Amino acid sequence: MDWDDEATRDDILPNKIHLIKDQPVLFKLRAKDVLHSFFLPHFRVKMDCVPGTPTRFWMKPTKTTEEMRKMTGNEGFTYELACAELCGQGHYNMRMEVVVHTREEFNKWKQEQQPYYEVIGANEEAESSGQEQALSSGKGGKEEESESTEI
Repeated sequence: MDWDDEATRDDILPNKIHLIKDQPVLFKLRAKDVLHSFFLPHFRVKMDCVPGTPTRFWMKPTKTTEEMRKMTGNEGFTYELACAELCGQGHYNMRMEVVVHTREEFNKWKQEQQPYYEVIGANEEAESSGQEQALSSGKGGKEEESESTEI
């Protein structure tokens, strides 16, 4: 992210994809090194990601996650994004949960998120104060060497 660009200061980096029921969403996809396949099986969507060829598609979720749980009778139901291409060693781990909310649920979720810029700033502040403490204690951020006796 470009922290010099003020528009990036409210960006969030959630560990799930959050969508709003009945609101169209545009996915823009790129692959850096190998072929991938962006697969949302419950939405019947699959799009290849080809290195050097940006792709994009629109979709509109029509049922919330909670509605699908009731409809399937499965309280543990989750929508899933997965890579459907055997793309390398990390392939098995290329998956993410997708949560579909009502507009109100989405707004509530979004209000609870902390912008990534603030998270990074808090981490950098904590790291720098830790370094300052280490320097003021004379350790300089390194463990002191202790004398040892061989037996």
